[in-house]
Amino acid sequence: MRIVFLFIALSLAITLSAQSNFVNQVKNIFEDASNNFLKYKGTQKPSLDTASAYYNTTITIDGTIDNDIFRDQLGYMYSAVIKDWVSKKEAKRIVEGWKMELKDNFWPFKQQKEKSFTGVFSEDYIFKKNAITLAFCIVLSGDNKNYLVTLHISYYKEF
Repeated sequence: MRIVFLFIALSLAITLSAQSNFVNQVKNIFEDASNNFLKYKGTQKPSLDTASAYYNTTITIDGTIDNDIFRDQLGYMYSAVIKDWVSKKEAKRIVEGWKMELKDNFWPFKQQKEKSFTGVFSEDYIFKKNAITLAFCIVLSGDNKNYLVTLHISYYKEF
């Protein structure tokens, strides 16, 4: 019986540590946005486009895949794929979990829910602070059945 309780306690500690790490990672990336993600910008990816650039990142946010940084003449954006090829219901559940985790741990901003790009993006959940935006996007995949869940932290110069 003691072994079971020890295992449960250890599992809970690992889960809380991973959640805390994810929150700290997002918070640190958000705080570095106005520095054009300098701390997290890795090597530039090859591209023929001279007006914009993609960079590898020096960090992968826990629970994500395909992290990169995009630059164009308006600013910078840190992007991460959270999950791909999921149902809309599962995508919404994932976004709700991530939003709650951030909101409960450090988020001081008001949330906006926006529908955009009908037929391409299903829904965006956006948090803004000055010129910095954090958005969770639920994107309809090319097969028109499954969805991609993404996280974007952007810093675009205000006009």
